[in-house]
Amino acid sequence: MFEFVLGMILARLVLAGAFPRIRILPAAVLCVVGYAVALAVPFLYGLNVATIVPVALLICAVARADVEGTPTVLRGRTMRWLGEVSFGFYLAQQIVLSFARTTLMEHRTYATPTGIAVVAAEFAGALALGWLLLVCVERPAMRRWARPRRRDREQEAPAEAPPQRPLTHVS
Repeated sequence: MFEFVLGMILARLVLAGAFPRIRILPAAVLCVVGYAVALAVPFLYGLNVATIVPVALLICAVARADVEGTPTVLRGRTMRWLGEVSFGFYLAQQIVLSFARTTLMEHRTYATPTGIAVVAAEFAGALALGWLLLVCVERPAMRRWARPRRRDREQEAPAEAPPQRPLTHVS
């Protein structure tokens, strides 16, 4: 819950231009430092305290770059596609991992190249299922039930209202 609320607050700050200007590279370096610190402190502190601030800074730096239109690696077609399938990937990954564990891994060990191939296949399978969820569930649901926000509808409205005919009263 903490990370969810923090994300909402930071998003509002970035959109309002109230978040300090931090570049992506220094924020990424802070993430590496935070990860190193997380390895040195107890697990619960490392997970939240040592990593949340640098990760939040990195997310805000990337978001600010996006708002300002600055070119980044994340603005490419592939990254946008990965962002679109990420929710479906999130939903599918545990199913794929559980299926692979029960069918391929039960009481077996594999050589390193085979293990890497299994992990790559699991990733590809979860990604494919995430894409299927996007195409067959998310997009149809959005077309069916999503409504444009009020601001979007106002922007789509014509700039000038057509002239109105005078009302006539019929008795």
